Amino acid sequence: DEDLLRRIEANDPNFDAVSIESEFIVELSYEQFDRFGHALANNTSINMIWLFVPETQENVDVTGWLCFLELIGGNRSITHFYYESASAAVKSLRVNSAMFLRRFFERNGALEFISLKIIDPDEAEAFASALASRETALESIRIDGANSIELLRLIFEKNPAAIPKQVRTRHIGNEGGEA
Repeated sequence: DEDLLRRIEANDPNFDAVSIESEFIVELSYEQFDRFGHALANNTSINMIWLFVPETQENVDVTGWLCFLELIGGNRSITHFYYESASAAVKSLRVNSAMFLRRFFERNGALEFISLKIIDPDEAEAFASALASRETALESIRIDGANSIELLRLIFEKNPAAIPKQVRTRHIGNEGGEA
């Protein structure tokens, strides 16, 4: 929506969090994704972002969506990142979304906490690669989904120093735990 884009572009100090819902994503053209991505990349007021992968590729400009994800990798002020991949989402869209967020995880030194709700092993592999490439470990991570332990194992195998200081996992169907 135009008002949201204007507020992000203006770096409004009273606007410190944004939730990017599936319904919003399906309405954007490539040009709007590009504008939105650049606005978020350059914004220093927003420190929290919620990102929901669309449930379907139908009516989604996939190239624009992936460009948007890559562009937000330029943001250095986001400290809290929430990511949810819908079980109904097309697998290639889920996995590509995780891969295109790599730049964001690698370069954002301000990032302290992430919450991931992921579905399959390929998604876990993409996130593990991105998180393992960080120079400093996150303070905290929360992972919901059947592949939460697999993601942590992959990070540990790639770079043990990248394991966050606090880890919370929750498997589908049980309580999960904290390490």
